[in-house]
Amino acid sequence: MVGALVALAICYWFYRSAESLKLPHLPWIIGGALAFYATNYAFIYGLLRPLAGERLRNHGYFGGFIIELSGALVGLAAAYLLRQYVMLKQPPAQ
Repeated sequence: MVGALVALAICYWFYRSAESLKLPHLPWIIGGALAFYATNYAFIYGLLRPLAGERLRNHGYFGGFIIELSGALVGLAAAYLLRQYVMLKQPPAQ
């Protein structure tokens, strides 16, 4: 549930960014959603599952919430980096 809410917020954020720059909305929305979901799933299933193993499958409510929240935060960070350094083409500060 947390991931879906964060994904909706990212899509709206990217929509508003494209609108303010007078660019097509759909590529921005798709880019933000792909960046979020790709890194979210890569983090959970590529990193956490091998590290946690059986503990990832047998968790309580709080454990599931922490797993989903951590994946959402990683996905949000990836969407932010995509927006700043790829879609807006701003070089990283040195």
